[in-house]
Amino acid sequence: MSTVIFENARCQLDEFEIIGITDRMTPFPSQLTANRLFPTVSAEEWTRIQQRYPQSFCAPNLLMGRVSCYLIRQPGRTILVDTGMGVTNNPATSDAIASGQLLAGLHHAGITPDAIDTIFLTHLHSDHVGGNVQHPTGERRPTFPNAQYIAPQVEWTTCEQLLATNPAAAVYVAEQIQPLREWGMLTLLDAETEIAPGVRAIQTPGHSPGHMSLWIKTSQGKNILIAGDAFYHPLQVTQPTHHFGADGDAERANTTRSQLLKRFAHQDLLLAACHFPEPGLGRVCEDQQERYWQPM
Repeated sequence: MSTVIFENARCQLDEFEIIGITDRMTPFPSQLTANRLFPTVSAEEWTRIQQRYPQSFCAPNLLMGRVSCYLIRQPGRTILVDTGMGVTNNPATSDAIASGQLLAGLHHAGITPDAIDTIFLTHLHSDHVGGNVQHPTGERRPTFPNAQYIAPQVEWTTCEQLLATNPAAAVYVAEQIQPLREWGMLTLLDAETEIAPGVRAIQTPGHSPGHMSLWIKTSQGKNILIAGDAFYHPLQVTQPTHHFGADGDAERANTTRSQLLKRFAHQDLLLAACHFPEPGLGRVCEDQQERYWQPM
């Protein structure tokens, strides 16, 4: 099996260093065309979108599926946002690119798992929590042994309901989230909360019921938003009411995006999201015609 290590994206804003780590990158299945994933986008819009964001396409009308995690470093703190896909034991996905590459990416960045003190989980879907717990010899252990894991309370409540009603669909919950509760390593948030100096968890529901994002405000007043899946593709920066097909509540997700863009209007905003095309980090820009996301 070959090992694929993606180049990390780095950005220094005042006292914060943001590192984007590609955990997995593979084309969407051919039946999940771009217009099926974003059903409200017109053909004319797709032409403009492909011209502006060619790196997000692997073929006409077929998007590249990218999963990424973000590392936030500030004096005395190292925070990881989401833990990606994890390592699969499925023989059908034996290529290393199909398995989570988070640990390799962290190693490439010079970060060891025990150096991370906080894991912030934007929501509890399987592609955002797969690296929480390892099972190397059948015995469960936390991937990041010195970290406190933080997640939205509503997301955990939803997971508990899934465990009770559909255990087969909740296998990832039992393997990757429930052990953290048993070990006392999971803190649940039910309101907007500052989790570190200048780093605030804010409520951004819609994609999932309790979804939260991280808003970072530097000492010099610059803004960074690590949006999780509140934004799925940069096309939603231009038109926030184009929902993603997997949004649990499309109307609420649209409202959340619109409110976020209004909240940061006319400000210098660095926006990162877990499925944005490489490098994942970019600025929200505006010209006379439209607002758009500019990769760094």
